[in-house]
Amino acid sequence: MTRCPRDSAFSLIEILAALAIFGLCIVALIEGISQTLANWRLAEEKTQALMLCENRMQEILADPVLEVGDENESFEAPDERYSWSSVVDATEIPSLYSVSVSVIWLSSGKEQDVFLTTLRLQRPEERVSEPATTPGGMR
Repeated sequence: MTRCPRDSAFSLIEILAALAIFGLCIVALIEGISQTLANWRLAEEKTQALMLCENRMQEILADPVLEVGDENESFEAPDERYSWSSVVDATEIPSLYSVSVSVIWLSSGKEQDVFLTTLRLQRPEERVSEPATTPGGMR
C-alpha cells in the first residue's frame, strides 16, 4: 500500500487556523506581560510613597509640641513627583491628637495616594526653671 503525499500534508485551512490560534495566544501573552509590568511599576511607586509617608509622619511625631493645623508641600529631588499633606487635629480627649499624612503622585495619568493616620498623646513641655533671686538681684 503506497500513500499519496497529499494524504500526509496539512491543508491550507489547517495552517491558517493554527496560525490564528498561535497569534491570539501571542497577543494574550504580550498583554499579560504588559499588565504585569504596569502593576509592578505601580507597586514600586506605592512602596516609595509609603516610605515617604512614614518618614514625614515620623518627622511630625518627633516634634515635642504638636500644633493643630494642616500643611502641604512637595518633596525635594529625587522625589519631586510626590507631594505630601498633613493634618493635626485635636480630639475629644484633652492632650490627644489625631495625626494624618498623605502622599499623592501621578501614575499613568491617574492620581494615586497613600495615607497614614495615628493618635498621639501630647508630651508635657519641658520647663526650664529659672534661678531663684532675692530682692535686689542677689541669689
